Amino acid sequence: MSFKSYLQFLLKSTNQHGVHSPFVYLFVTQCLYNKQLATKKELIAPTPTLSTKQQLLLLKIIRYFSIKTIFTDDPTLSKLIPPKDHCTLTPHLSTTPLPQLLFINHPTQQATTYLSYMHNDSILIINNIHQEGTNKKLWQQLISSSKVTAHISVYHQGYIFIRKEQPKQAFFIR
Repeated sequence: MSFKSYLQFLLKSTNQHGVHSPFVYLFVTQCLYNKQLATKKELIAPTPTLSTKQQLLLLKIIRYFSIKTIFTDDPTLSKLIPPKDHCTLTPHLSTTPLPQLLFINHPTQQATTYLSYMHNDSILIINNIHQEGTNKKLWQQLISSSKVTAHISVYHQGYIFIRKEQPKQAFFIR
């Protein structure tokens, strides 16, 4: 992640006032900006794969959407989620039950594979979307897919939604 890519992100990004989608506005104001959903004190263990900010954002999303089933390719994630959140983590993609959240830190599959496990009430999180390499390539493939209706970049992570009731839109949130 370079200073140049971060500067470009800042020039494109906005806060909640630049969002014209009710779903995304609520997600930004009641989840991402909500300091009561998760605090640094709740973080169980530091991890070399996620920053403190990324951990907090992940916990906020799990709680905001009441996530119970998570697919992840990052084995350290099981150490980060407090037991009180009652989440089931799986390292294998499965259709029973379909995961509510897919958290990708080290992509090994094609974008179409991840999208095939998504439904209207799921979210796909790609970590480090501005990092050169597979994460950035996967992010570009995902946002260009016709299945994706909303994608949000918060620089350190990207969020993919497939919402039948929403037109295709891109958001860059500070």
